[in-house]
Formats: sequence, structure tokens, C-alpha cells
Amino acid sequence: MKEDLLPFLPKGIHYCIESRFSKLKKPNDIIIHKGLFTVIHNNICVQLKGIIKLVWLPSLRISFQGIINSPRETRGINFFDGLIQIKIGQTLLGDGFITQRSIGKHFSLSGLIKYSDFSSIKDKKVDLIRFVIPNLKELMIGKLRDDRGFWSGHVELNDTLVKIQVDQRKDYSKFIDYLRNFGGYAMLHWGQIEKIDSKISIKEAFDYLDKLSLFLSFINGRKVSALIRDIYDKNKLIKTDWTPYQCDNYKNTFQWLPHNHKFPINDIWLRFHALCKDKNDYNAIVSLVHWYTSANSNTGLLEGSIIMAQTAIELLFNWVVFEKLQAVDSKDLDKINAASKIRLIWTLIGINESKISLTDEYKNFINNEPDVSTVSQAMSWMRNSIVHGNFKKRIKYDGLGNNLKSETLSIFLWTIECLFLALLKYDGDYINRLGKFEEQEFKYSLKY
Repeated sequence: MKEDLLPFLPKGIHYCIESRFSKLKKPNDIIIHKGLFTVIHNNICVQLKGIIKLVWLPSLRISFQGIINSPRETRGINFFDGLIQIKIGQTLLGDGFITQRSIGKHFSLSGLIKYSDFSSIKDKKVDLIRFVIPNLKELMIGKLRDDRGFWSGHVELNDTLVKIQVDQRKDYSKFIDYLRNFGGYAMLHWGQIEKIDSKISIKEAFDYLDKLSLFLSFINGRKVSALIRDIYDKNKLIKTDWTPYQCDNYKNTFQWLPHNHKFPINDIWLRFHALCKDKNDYNAIVSLVHWYTSANSNTGLLEGSIIMAQTAIELLFNWVVFEKLQAVDSKDLDKINAASKIRLIWTLIGINESKISLTDEYKNFINNEPDVSTVSQAMSWMRNSIVHGNFKKRIKYDGLGNNLKSETLSIFLWTIECLFLALLKYDGDYINRLGKFEEQEFKYSLKY
């Protein structure tokens, strides 16, 4: 950030975060270390000469590969089974495991690092932490600039203590085109977290970033994470967290986020973060975001995605309707079928089941299927035909077109989006996946 130029910036325009990765021309693997490093298991130490790097494809991971530096060190290598530690000099990089041993002209080891180790400095207070967010789609909220121009893509998420900034890279369009053509990963946004009036502990910052990753995943419609967490103190990079936090490779999926800037992102971030302070609520949100993004990505194809979306609905019903709102008596909980749960969710947030936007094909299915008379019953019928289907149901389900099944999945996902946004007291526009993908005012709220 160019502090000397800040007084001259027009109001609402911010200098983009300067990332050490901004000059990368394409999404290459990133070399973490090249040279000597040590592999440790049960007090047996073996020095390798090789390379440690962040690898994007076929999946995000931290890999190491090296040849044993001294033939004498091959003794005991066969006992390297289970968790190992990786050190660069005297610095512990993290824990991992061996995936391959090769014996030839040289004895070599390959493996993966599961996470970076911060146990010794987790309470250390630092100035700020910078990070990258691969594959996060456009947010298009605030204005950014550098010495050569202006563009949109600045987000600030602030509470009374902590300030988080997320900036879209200037050449975003080039990298998103690459992803659309080839898939994989590309760093589309940079970020920074710091405390407003003091230094921030690494533990506190990482806790915020884990919750930020969940929040942005729900917005993005596919899992993203704050990766490559560079820790700065006194203008120096003191350590990097290379942990391969969960981040899906690129896929063009639906997201409810509007593109008209009418998006009070900081308001719902504050409510989201407040919810996450309760351990039970946080665990529920972790599961919810997992099931939602997996179903939204069509990870299990249509049938698997319908089951995952229904699982998210069941979780939302128990967590929000029963536990938080106490809208159902405990003695009645096990008596409520899936269709009734969906219908009650809609009632609580103000959705009229008879006015849900449906295709003519879906309306015809409801009118002609003997066991179905409402939208919620049709959704339940579809799911039950997959999970509990007898021969007749399977034959009937298999005879349905994919359009009907896709629409069922869309109604499930729309229900998840509406209930969670209502829980967050969202007051803005959203894209209605049932309304020809039009931007609409979000009118639903929890009524209890």
C-alpha cells in the first residue's frame, strides 16, 4: 500500500494489495524450497537434496522429492512408515507422509506435506498476514487502482477489531479465461488481514481466515480458501503457511451473488462470523457449506447431488428450525417427514409453496404422479426414489428426463440459499436460480 498517495485517492478508491505472486504469467507450481532438507521419523533423521513445492494439479497439494544426501543414511529408511516431519535447516516446515521410495543409482523419497507447523509461534503477534484466494469468482464491489489504471473488485470486511481486505487482480479476465478453457487453479484475488489498532496473533488471524474461507465458499458456490498465508512483522516476511487448505479446482457453477453492487457483504459477514463463534453453530456451518457446495458443483452427478442437497436441508432443519428457533417440539421431531420439513422451512421464511416458479414439465409431473400433489412432495419423492427406491419406483424414476431431476436439485439448492440468507438477515439483491437467473430483491426473512 502506497501510504504517501492515499490522501490524493478519490473517495472509495483503494490501492490494490501488492502480492509477491502478481507477476506470475500463468498458474505454475510454486517452489517452496530447493536444496537440502531433512525428513524425520521416530528420531531417525535423513537428509535429502531435492525440491519442495506447491502443486496445483491434478489436485492442490504440497509435495517433496529428493535423493538421500549420504548413502549411510539409507539405514532405517524402511522404518519410515506413518507421519513424518519435514525440516528446512532448523525450521520445522510441517508434518506429512512418504508416498514413494525409489532405489536405483540413487535412493530417493517422495511424499506430501499435510500442513505447516505453527505450534511454537501461534501466539506471536504480528503486523499483518497476506494470502491468496484461487478460483474466487468476481465480487465486483469496490474500486481499485494502481499506477496504471482503475478496476472493480475491492472488498473490506471489518468488525470493531479486525480489518480484512480482498482485492481482485487487475488481469483477472486473462486468468479466468484460462480457467474456463483448461480448469485447474489460478490466483484471482489477493487478501490481507490485520488488527485495526494493534498487532494480531497468528492464531486469531488464522481463525478469522478459516471462517472467511467458509463465508466466501458459500458466496462462490464452490469451495475456496485463503492460501499461502504470508506472515509479516516489522515489514519482513517471517514465515509462510503452505497448508493446502481445501480449495476446489475451477468449474463454472451457479452463484447467488448479484452483479449490480447491491450487496451488503460486510453486514452478512459480521452476522456469519458472529454465528461461527459458537462451536456447535460453526460445526453445523462447516457441514452445511460442504454439502451445499458439493451439490451445487454437481459433484455426485444428479442423483448424488440431490442426496447431498437433501442432507443439507435435514441439517438446516435440525440446526435452525429445531435447535435455534425451537419451532418444533422435540417429541414431534421424529414424526415429521421430509416433505413437511421442507414446507415448514418455506413457511418460516415466508415462501408460498403454491407460488414457487416451476417449469410446465414439473407442474405436469406433480399433477400426474399419484403419490405427489405439492412441490415439497415431488422433491421428497425424487430423493426417496434414489435412496429407498423399490423396483417400481426405480423404473419410474429412470424414465424421467434429466430436466425434472435438475429442477428438483435447483429447488433444493434455492431452499438452502434462502434459509441461510434469511438466517444471516440478508437485505440485498440475489440471483434467483428458479427465476430465469434474474437478479431480484431478497424478500425472505425468518418468521417465528
